[in-house]
This record gives sequence, structure tokens and C-alpha cells, in this order.
Amino acid sequence: MNRKVIMEPNVVSEIQRPKYQHVVLNSSRWETETVVEWLLYYKSIGFDHCYIYCNDDDPYEMYSRIISFIEGDEPFVTFHHLPYQGQQDSCWMHFLSNHKHECEWFMFVDGDEFLALKPTNSIKTFMAEREDKADCIFFNWIWFGPQDFLERPAGSTLTQFIRRENLLERMDPCVKTMTRSSCVDLRFLGYPPDPMLNHRWPAPVQARMRSMNVLGEPMDEYLSEFPKSGERYLSDTNKRQAIFDTAITYHYLFRSREDFIRRVRRGTLGAYYFQPMWGNVATSTDGTLDKFISILNHTEDRFLADYWNGQENIVRRRARATTIVQPNEKPNLALGSTPHQSSTSPWSKGDIYEDAKGAISGVHTGSDGFHTNLEDNPYWQTDLGHICELTEIRVFNSLKNRAFAGRAYPLKVEVSQDGASWKTIFINSTHAPFGGADGHPLIIRLKSEAQYVKLSLMNRDFFHLDEIEIY
Repeated sequence: MNRKVIMEPNVVSEIQRPKYQHVVLNSSRWETETVVEWLLYYKSIGFDHCYIYCNDDDPYEMYSRIISFIEGDEPFVTFHHLPYQGQQDSCWMHFLSNHKHECEWFMFVDGDEFLALKPTNSIKTFMAEREDKADCIFFNWIWFGPQDFLERPAGSTLTQFIRRENLLERMDPCVKTMTRSSCVDLRFLGYPPDPMLNHRWPAPVQARMRSMNVLGEPMDEYLSEFPKSGERYLSDTNKRQAIFDTAITYHYLFRSREDFIRRVRRGTLGAYYFQPMWGNVATSTDGTLDKFISILNHTEDRFLADYWNGQENIVRRRARATTIVQPNEKPNLALGSTPHQSSTSPWSKGDIYEDAKGAISGVHTGSDGFHTNLEDNPYWQTDLGHICELTEIRVFNSLKNRAFAGRAYPLKVEVSQDGASWKTIFINSTHAPFGGADGHPLIIRLKSEAQYVKLSLMNRDFFHLDEIEIY
């Protein structure tokens, strides 16, 4: 049976070994709409686990939104609900009393804060270079603005908000910490604890740690007369730039103009006692709000937007890799080409030109894209507009029934540069069956330069296919 122990710095307990190396935790109120992206982001940069303290009046909405992160054999989230508005310090103390022993390092991060680690954006890489030198690492903030949004937009925070305050003008002295768990002795925290635990540690706790900023510089002077001492340190623009270029917390505290009022509506109790100041900014009549927003919207910054777009592209590729028929990444040259067919039938949709377009609609129905009449060697042909290098042709058969699908089996495919002299690139001499939208289209690979592509039957029959793709 595991039991909690108070561990001295850098001493490994034989009684309880941590389950996780790096964890992140937050206390969230009214963040259900954005919590999934927040979790996915911290998971993507290498955090092993997350502790969420839901401070909503009712936890159901947030819990149900992230249930897949919470439940299962190896959950990414440990979820707790604290119904008393604004009692963030109680959340931190609950974690320290009940979960600190489960991890080597932990970091308090709000739901609108995203840690940016440059250039790799990997917590494992970042910490590997520093964890032997420090027990507490301090990360500064940079504030992002609401841009032109009047109300919060749906969708991604990271890809939609790309403007921040001017680094050359200021940097907020407030910090967040990544702390070695074994260095936090609860006996030195006091009770009730300091309400700023999520920003910095009380002096008796801090004194037992080797503390540094992301540049590897000691934090003693920075914290000596905080916040004035922090402001003095950050008055050096070179320091600010160096911190920003190394690692910093991107703080998306206002995601619309309405967010200033929203912070007041969210609540003003406990740790939210100062939120009315933002309501005053929003209702001011002297231009304070516009001026403040212009400050926050000063500079374009796409670091996390580009990172997150890259992550989404990775997921997109993985998703598409599950497709039964792997997509060809090249443009489908058939789209926009000029087709015609040998004849029309009672099942045609228009003349020989209009009906032929049904095979290059880009929509796979499993039915007839075009339909000729009964004739000898019926054909479908298209003009690509100019000579192209062709590497692949995909033929999707009509699958209305087995007999009708069999009509296309005696297939011949030809290409031409001038529409007069033709080169045969495929003959289905064995009449081998092929499908289409069922995941089994005929895929013909070639290497040929041509402007015209023709598909025809080598017998007398009706000719109809669902879709034809040319790459």
C-alpha cells in the first residue's frame, strides 16, 4: 500500500516512486469550451499527466466534455470538483497533499495559459538541460489580445489569436513555476497558505530550492522585493528578448471584447476578487478599453499558431492513413477537364458532353456517373487541356448490381498527345472484377505524357462508370 512521505530535495523515496515525470494542473471556471485544446496541447509537448480542478458550479459539463481523458486504464487527467467559487489555493493544497508524490515535477497553469518552449516545444528536451541544475524554474508571461473579436469565436485559441503585446515595451513580472515535487515540504507552507502559490513559493519553501529562470539565472534578486525587483530585472530589453526566445507562457486572457465583462460575470469571490477592474475597463467612456486592446494587439506572433497547425496536419495525415483507398496527394487532373462519350442512352443526363461530366464530378456515388447506349466498343474520353505527365488513373465502377458492374470488366485505357494517335496503357484481358466506392477501385499506374485519356470496352455493351480520376 502506498503512503505519502515528505521527501528532501534530490532524495528518491524507496516507499513511493512517482508515476509521472512532468505534470500540469489548473483550476478552471467557465473553460469547458476550450479545455480539450488545452489538454491536447500539453499532451503534445510531452506532459505525462494533468490534474484539473473544476471550479464550475456543476462539474457535469466539463467532466462529460473530457471524459475520454479521465476514464480508462491509463487516464491523462485526474479530475476533481471544488464547488466553492474562486478557492484556488484550496485546489493547490489539495494537489500538494494528495498528488504531489505522484510526480517528479509539477506546474500550476491556468486554462488560458500555454507554455511555449522554443524552438522544439518539448518539455522533455527543455527539462533535460536544466533539471540537474535547479529545483524550481520560473517562466514569465506574455499577454495576447482579443484582436477584432467582439465575442469569443468557436474553435482553436492557438490558431485564431496571433497578436500580442510589444515585447520591447514591457513584460509582466508575474511568473509560473515548474517545481521539483520532492522540494516542497508542506510543513513550511503555513495554513491557510499563501494565495499566490500558483505564481511563487513562500520564502521558507523557496529557500530550500535551487531556483532559476529559463536562462539559468538565479531568481533571488528577481524575487527580493517583488514585484518591483522583477520589474527592474525586466527593464533590460535584452533580458526580455532572451527569455522570450527561450521559453515563456503565452497568456490568452482576453479572447474577445466581451471577455472583459465575462470575467466579472464568471465570479468575483476568492481568487477572483480583482476581476471587477476588468469590468471597469470595459465600461469606461474615455477610450481606456480601445487603448488597452491596441496594446495587446500590437505584434503578430505565429509561433504557437504554426506549431498547432503542424500538430493538426500530423493528425490529419494519420486520419487519412486510415482511409481504405489511400488518397493520391496530387491534383486530380480530371476535374475541370473536357469530356465526351460515344453515345447517350435513356439513362443519360444530357447530351454526350453533359453526361460525360458525371464521371469527373468529384463525388463518388457507387452509381452511374455516365451511361452510353448499347454499341460496339463504347468509350468515354476527356481532354486535359494540355500535355501532362500522368502517373495514375483510378476507375470507380458502378456498383448498382453484380451484372451491371461486370459490363466494365473488358476495359481498355489509352492515352494520346494529339487525340489522333493513341497508346494503350492498360487492357483488362482477363476481365478481372474491380469495384469503386466499396474501396476497391481499379488503380492503373503509369508514366506517360498525354493530353487525352480514353476508356473503352472491347466488346458490344452498355458502358457506364461511377467516377474517373487522373493524376
